[in-house]
Amino acid sequence: MSGGEGPPPVFDGHDFPYWKICMESYLEAVDSLLYTPAIIGFPEITDKDKPTTSEQNYEKWNAKARNILFRGLCKEVFNRVRNQKCAHKLWEEICALHEGTLSEREQRHSTLNKKLSDFRMFPHENANQMYSRLNVLVEELNGLNLI
Repeated sequence: MSGGEGPPPVFDGHDFPYWKICMESYLEAVDSLLYTPAIIGFPEITDKDKPTTSEQNYEKWNAKARNILFRGLCKEVFNRVRNQKCAHKLWEEICALHEGTLSEREQRHSTLNKKLSDFRMFPHENANQMYSRLNVLVEELNGLNLI
């Protein structure tokens, strides 16, 4: 491996948005070609008996990305997604399990928007503390991938 240092971040079932960003970054750091099969996905192989050179490379990068994703999961999460052979489908399933359905994310988005509109500085906090709370709220909204 060229760019990644140490093992991938391990997701233990808690704080998925943090793990997701760390794993995306880790895949890019190991090799920028690993990001595509996991996060974006490759086109389907047209003729499995006669794959093109590019399609053979897709399979190689898929296997590497899938390996990293599996190594980044605790056993409980791994057992829920272990049958996926495609890195991108594996990624999508992990995200669906921990981000919720579209309607659940939309409901969370609505709740967070209400919190944002009601956001105020507490009497006991300074500007840095307030900004930190605001930043967490905005990042939660961005993490829902609805916009």
